[in-house]
Amino acid sequence: MKTRGAHLTQFEKSAPQLAYEQAVSTWQQAAEGRTQELSVLIKAALPESLGQLVKEYMAALPPQPKPQDYGYTPAGQGVAPQQAAAGA
Repeated sequence: MKTRGAHLTQFEKSAPQLAYEQAVSTWQQAAEGRTQELSVLIKAALPESLGQLVKEYMAALPPQPKPQDYGYTPAGQGVAPQQAAAGA
């Protein structure tokens, strides 16, 4: 793709957006690892202990990152989809 003379700065991601996306990626990897562990435990668990197992799993997950924690406000946040599309 040729970009000579093109003004692409408006399409570059901001530092807060990059930080948020990195945090989400790290969180997803952690959650995926825990989910794989849980699937092994579920196969070996007694049916009556599944509820407790899932509660423990959910408690062990780190909190999911929020855009606000990184000073990032996604475009159109808090706006109806039709309004966001009209403003673009």
